[in-house]
Amino acid sequence: MKNIKSFRNFILEKIENLSFEFDVEKVRKSKGILLHETIKISPFNTPDHPKNIKLKPFHIIFGKNSLSIFDVFETDEIAGLKRDDCVEKIEDLKKKRKTEKEDAFIAGLTNVYDGNLFIFINLERMKQKHMSERVIPHECLHLSRYLLTLFKNPKLKIDEENWWKDVDFVELKDENEETFCEILERCTAILFDRFNKTNF
Repeated sequence: MKNIKSFRNFILEKIENLSFEFDVEKVRKSKGILLHETIKISPFNTPDHPKNIKLKPFHIIFGKNSLSIFDVFETDEIAGLKRDDCVEKIEDLKKKRKTEKEDAFIAGLTNVYDGNLFIFINLERMKQKHMSERVIPHECLHLSRYLLTLFKNPKLKIDEENWWKDVDFVELKDENEETFCEILERCTAILFDRFNKTNF
């Protein structure tokens, strides 16, 4: 296992193993963020894809509430969602003496921002019983589709505006089912490993 600490970037890099290897870079936390890591799953193969599958890295972001995803990217809009609407929702919940545990503006979100593929989980919403078992697999399915689409289209430049408009996103079919499932397994294992170790 390698450990490289970069004081300039405040990043701790290491390789972890959850029955498969993946590279982890811990990103310096920002406002409202309890966990922020960049993950790169090590190459693997499957029965329907015997050659090495090399996936793009992605960010895991666990936030205190929906506002955290706007804060981490320092933006007022992400994936068509607006900060002002988020603030309004949270304020409305407060007036009703509720929190996002009951009804979040964003429970989870998987998307690309400024060239960064990410999966975001709102930990306040996860406080409701069994919500994590629903939201995390749901978002990991989105993440798996992104990862497989990017693998199949290596020339895609996701840092360009509207990169997704002419992309044929990969669909689950007989010929790619095992690959899809293997990616989903890995993403879900990593997310639940992190979730189970996070105090919130």
